[in-house]
Amino acid sequence: MLSKKNRISDRHTIQGLWKNGKIYKTRHLVFRFLEKPPIFSEFAVAVSKKIFKNAVQRNHLRRQIMEGIRPHLDALEKQFWVVVIPRSDVKNAKPEELKLQINQFFNYLHNDAK
Repeated sequence: MLSKKNRISDRHTIQGLWKNGKIYKTRHLVFRFLEKPPIFSEFAVAVSKKIFKNAVQRNHLRRQIMEGIRPHLDALEKQFWVVVIPRSDVKNAKPEELKLQINQFFNYLHNDAK
């Protein structure tokens, strides 16, 4: 799990990401992000009940995604707000695929999001 300082807890921040955020899509995940003032990056994972009815499964997926994000926190040059939204076909995804897609997103942030 990410530390509390790296989690988005403010509803207004998430709503701002929905309205103004840039989008990066992979096969199983959608990332909405905005650059923020430089302190530390903040993340949220929004897993819909349409994907998994059972809360245990939603929380398991949320933890897998957060664990994929954690190694990249210190390497970011700029700071971002990021919301990760799993797509409906994420049920068929293996944890290695999710980590690979998270790595692709962070490579995009390092190279292309300027």
